[in-house]
Amino acid sequence: MVANESDQPISATVIPGEPLPAAEEAPTLFAGKLIFWIPIVPLIALDLWSKTWAFALVTGKNAGQFSSQNDVAVFELSWVRFELVTWLNRGTIWGLGDQFHDYLKFLRVGAIALILYFVYKTASKHRWMLLALGLILAGAIGNLYDNFFHFDDAYSTRPQFAGAVRDFIHFFDPEVWNFPAFNVADSCISVGAVSLFIALWGLPNVESSDSAKVTANSSDGP
Repeated sequence: MVANESDQPISATVIPGEPLPAAEEAPTLFAGKLIFWIPIVPLIALDLWSKTWAFALVTGKNAGQFSSQNDVAVFELSWVRFELVTWLNRGTIWGLGDQFHDYLKFLRVGAIALILYFVYKTASKHRWMLLALGLILAGAIGNLYDNFFHFDDAYSTRPQFAGAVRDFIHFFDPEVWNFPAFNVADSCISVGAVSLFIALWGLPNVESSDSAKVTANSSDGP
């Protein structure tokens, strides 16, 4: 009995000079993803230390009396002034949504869980994307610490600001523009978000290029 051609086992065609197709990577949070985890602890430590240092410095320069109106000038040019301030922010960027402070805290917790899920699903080869997610997570945890755990004497007479995020970096031009005060955690989130956008923007081009190469190879005859 002669076997039909369709009964014969199908083997993959190996094209000289082309790399073998890689096995699909199993989702994981840790294996091959050190670039995500490395910056998190140092950046959180830098954020919390810098907040404490700046608030102590500005308060000390103002007779030891805390006030959100206090400031310490660092430098001033013709187009920008940089000062350290002691602003307390219960909302999001620019203080928006401060009336929803309690809801925002738990929304940020959910955002952290979502970031970890994205890391779990992201292949280790996407190192730029993993680094961006690490920056965002470090910033989110730094500000979330203020929301849940930071309390000091400044809040004893201002209970309405309990759980606020400490912002201390302020750039502005007194006559033209005024950028909201921010902190190291905010910087991590902003840089990470922009980097993630760039990484995602370039991802479809890479994937489509790979798909085109696979299609071209499969269409070639023996």
